[in-house]
Amino acid sequence: MTAPGLYYQYEGITGAGYYSEVMIGCRQVTKQASQLCLDAIDAVPFSGNGCFLLVDFATADGGNSMELIKFLIDALRKKHGHKFDIQVIHEDQPSNDWTSFFKRVQGMISEPESYLVAHPDVQVFACGTSFYEKCFSNNSVHFAFSAAGMDILSKQ
Repeated sequence: MTAPGLYYQYEGITGAGYYSEVMIGCRQVTKQASQLCLDAIDAVPFSGNGCFLLVDFATADGGNSMELIKFLIDALRKKHGHKFDIQVIHEDQPSNDWTSFFKRVQGMISEPESYLVAHPDVQVFACGTSFYEKCFSNNSVHFAFSAAGMDILSKQ
């Protein structure tokens, strides 16, 4: 069976956080977009009950999105308190360097610091389905972004 969609074959050093080191520009763009993302989060109709779902499409090893996710979680907690769950789902292709991602989100790769250090109550998930396919249930995602997907957007 052939998997649908376009898949990029990761060629870096598995488990070392290589992608974020060579794609530092993605992190700079993400920092510049932080206020735009915060404004979008503020506009989401959410009562502070249930679960808030954040999605990071094309997460790579997570290094380009850790600071933005922490920033957004800080804002959500400030606005709505702690009586609701926050789930973060990191999506990327099956061929992604998931070893680096899980090391980074658990703090085994320390730079940039994982959002779990400040927010250990956040639930983290990974999705190994291409964003060209349906990854989530209808009406389940409150906010989604991509810090590193631009390199394959025009290839489908």
